[in-house]
Amino acid sequence: MIKKIFLILSIFFFFFLIVIIFSFKNFNQPTKKFYKENGFKIGTTIYPLYYFVSQISGNKNDIILILPAGSDPHNFDLNPEIFKKISQLDYLLITGLDIDFWSSRITGVKTKVMTQGLDLIKEDSYPDPHFWFSLKENKKLAKNILDFFILIDEKNKDYYEKNYKELISKLEKFDENLKIELKDIKTRKLVLEHNFLNYFARDYNFQILGVLEKENGDLTPQEIKNLIEEIKKNKIKVIFGEKFKTEGKVENFAKDLNLKVYYLDNLETGEGDFFERYQENIKIIKEALSVK
Repeated sequence: MIKKIFLILSIFFFFFLIVIIFSFKNFNQPTKKFYKENGFKIGTTIYPLYYFVSQISGNKNDIILILPAGSDPHNFDLNPEIFKKISQLDYLLITGLDIDFWSSRITGVKTKVMTQGLDLIKEDSYPDPHFWFSLKENKKLAKNILDFFILIDEKNKDYYEKNYKELISKLEKFDENLKIELKDIKTRKLVLEHNFLNYFARDYNFQILGVLEKENGDLTPQEIKNLIEEIKKNKIKVIFGEKFKTEGKVENFAKDLNLKVYYLDNLETGEGDFFERYQENIKIIKEALSVK
């Protein structure tokens, strides 16, 4: 009798255990199923990364830009509101470079560096983070983004690959058009407020003659003197500042040397179409370098 009771209790306990296991499994399943059906929430640190991730993601995921419009990523400080936004992400995609150094303070969210394999220019021993001015490097970035989406959402692989191919086609066409548009410019020496055009200069055969600001601080008096000598020796007529900056440094410098200031978009923050914003820069560069 005791053996029979023990057998019944054992069978009951076995079925109870099975119910508990399946209940626990079903408790965890909705979150996974929700994201697979409705996409991931993915954060990006700077505008170029946001744009290219959005292009490949299409309507499959919710892509957000952490950096507010008009912010300076070099001096960006995280606040409670930003931390709250980040805490709701499934993934945070970063460059891993100085331009989003603040992302190193973020914990509790899966972070992925997207600049592997890019041919980064070294400046003062540090990689120049403004790689998006190179269409060649953007193609490598796009491949990294594609690989990321296939890894986390393989069932939509064909969709992502289609978007990736369309983006690559745009990048290649834009690159070819730039080569044609820029080839007849005779003056190819640039003086900048801040050096964000290294990749542009490398890819399209321009020379950065000098800058007013270095990545690690202001110029020394001797460096300023050398820059002025180069400007005079090369008969430079214009200097390129950055839109949205308000310090007045470039204006004061230009006034002393009778230089005309043209303002370019560094494409670090903001919104809109990447190619249109880049093309607007080309229009300004061409106009500036035609000044006699």
